[in-house]
Amino acid sequence: MRKFTTVKDLIGGNSRLNLGFVATIFNKYIGIRLPTEDEIAEMFSKFDAMQDKIAELEALLAQRDQSAKDEASKNAAVQQTFESAIQELHEKYDNQTQQLQQSEETVLVTKQQVGNLTSQVRRAFSFFLFFFFF
Repeated sequence: MRKFTTVKDLIGGNSRLNLGFVATIFNKYIGIRLPTEDEIAEMFSKFDAMQDKIAELEALLAQRDQSAKDEASKNAAVQQTFESAIQELHEKYDNQTQQLQQSEETVLVTKQQVGNLTSQVRRAFSFFLFFFFF
């Protein structure tokens, strides 16, 4: 009877099993070798270049974040200015509406007074004519 190895067996920590697994990999893929000093230097230079690029991108991202925050604060200030201007216009409109209503009321009262005065003048004039001609 043949026994098979499972993943649990590999990660279980059996040192002989792990050594056999690594030996099998190296036997199957013979081209695996340690890098030369030049290859290591090249890898480190690529790694350094990637770190520089990451730092550059992080700086650019931070700059854009700050620009976005600045724009948001400018927009908030503009919005607040517009809202205060709109509020001021509403108040002015309300004041003018009240003044117009008061003016209309004054005109109506004045028309009534003029109407009353006109009727009094007509009565007085007709009374005068009545006594003058009779």
